[in-house]
Amino acid sequence: MVRSTLAAEGYSMSESSEAVDLIRAVLAELFTPDFSLRNHEKLAAKWRGVLATDCKSLFDAVSN
Repeated sequence: MVRSTLAAEGYSMSESSEAVDLIRAVLAELFTPDFSLRNHEKLAAKWRGVLATDCKSLFDAVSN
């Protein structure tokens, strides 16, 4: 439970960011023959993750 809309939007963005990271790591594991957890971040960087929001106050807080 959160006390403000901005906190709820921020929490949702944080959860979404973690999901995007997981999906990118899974894609790297699927499509990279020499996949290793030691270099998963480098390999996952091949796939771009995009987060979007319709909350202007969250956008302003994250952008600045």
